[in-house]
Amino acid sequence: MVPSNLDAAHLALRLGGGASNAADENDIHGWTNTEGKTIPARFGGLRGQQMAMILDGGREVLYPLEKLSTESQELARRLANP
Repeated sequence: MVPSNLDAAHLALRLGGGASNAADENDIHGWTNTEGKTIPARFGGLRGQQMAMILDGGREVLYPLEKLSTESQELARRLANP
């Protein structure tokens, strides 16, 4: 059984799939923070040690990378450097 906080992109990355066929910056991802909470948002880029999340409605929020799970940090870096 797949944990509910993993979206398809995270699952594909864990199973060895690359970001090019598993994740797209225009997709809505379930970004998981270090507390286990999931934030649905599009990837808006990296700005130093923060990730820009584009929330529903188009609002952009900067979120510290260190507050994201290891898997979400890896996905953000892969999307930033395809």
